[in-house]
Amino acid sequence: MQLGVHHDTVRRALALERVSGTGMQSVRPTLLDPYKNFIQTTLEAHPRLTASRLFHMVKARGYSGGPLQVRRYVRTVRPESQAEAFLRRTTLPGEEAQVDLRPLRQGGRGWHEEDALLLRAGAGP
Repeated sequence: MQLGVHHDTVRRALALERVSGTGMQSVRPTLLDPYKNFIQTTLEAHPRLTASRLFHMVKARGYSGGPLQVRRYVRTVRPESQAEAFLRRTTLPGEEAQVDLRPLRQGGRGWHEEDALLLRAGAGP
């Protein structure tokens, strides 16, 4: 069966699985571990909070690591946003009109052409 990876990569993965017994490398503790619970609860309460803002919040609580580790962690635990429903309006020509207003100025030689009132009737899709 073709895996689409180099045979040395497969050999290395099989050797790693035999050595560790689980097929996964042991996970080392990180500087962010004491703050992960805070990040999760904050994201549950405020799901639109940015990772950089969360970084500054944990930094104020004593975190000494960098922002990249916070961004990577936030990407894995951020609640999925729910898509907003919207209704696309379509109208027939002549049902609606759009008016763009701009203050008119009068110069020394009359009205400026770029200051004309724009009217577009029959706005359609």
